Formats: sequence, C-alpha cells, structure tokens
Amino acid sequence: MEDISRGAKSGGGKTIGVTWYKWEKPIYRKANPFIDEEIVAETLFERIDIMLKQADAFIVLPGGTGTLLELAAVLEHLNKGLIEPKPIMMLGDFWKPALACLKNEPVLSEKIKSQSKVVFCRELVTFAKDVDECIKKLGK
Repeated sequence: MEDISRGAKSGGGKTIGVTWYKWEKPIYRKANPFIDEEIVAETLFERIDIMLKQADAFIVLPGGTGTLLELAAVLEHLNKGLIEPKPIMMLGDFWKPALACLKNEPVLSEKIKSQSKVVFCRELVTFAKDVDECIKKLGK
C-alpha cells in the first residue's frame, strides 16, 4: 500500500496506516515512509474493524486474499447495516468476476436500500476504469 500512501501525500493528503503485525513489530520499522500516523491493531480482524469505522469510502485495487477479505467485510457490514452507507469504488475490472456472484444477492439493510436506492449487493459497488474516473465519481 506504499504506492497509495505516496499518491495521497503527493496530493497534499494526510495518510493514516492501519497495520497489524503477525510477528512482533520490529522497533526500527514504520509502516512506510509516506504514513503520517500509524494505528497498530492487535489482530487482522481488529485492523479491518478500525478501517470499517474510520473510512469515508473504500477504493479497492487489484489484490489477493487480504484484499478479498477486506472487500467481503465491507460488503457484509454495509449489507447488514452494521456501518453507515459509504461508497465502494473498484479501480479497474479485476474484481468483476468475483462480484458476479452477488448480482442477485439482496441488500438487507433498509437504510441502505432507501438511501442508496439499491436492491442487490452488486449495486453497492461502483467501477471506475482509472484514477481520474474514480475521483470524479467519489466527488458526486
């Protein structure tokens, strides 16, 4: 996630890194040189919980199992109304095949359905082809 932090810093943003360490954190190590503030969680699930509560939006890039876990957590919390409605932006088409299975999965949160006018979980996600389109869509 260093590239994301670098980009945010170059745009004048404040960066907060939410980390957890499988093994004891080395004393000399910082999350990455572009992080202004590091929040160290005790566990992976605490890390995800912190991010769910503190984020204003979620921008999902291509990734692996960790990204998939985080995406599933965001979708589940939104679907069940466990967090306030927040945008989920997918940069590129990488996750489209994984989300195809949600096209008929109903949204359960009445608040999400009434505020966002969505019916299916797949509609909780917006795809953007590039960074400029992502920023434009988030600015709405």
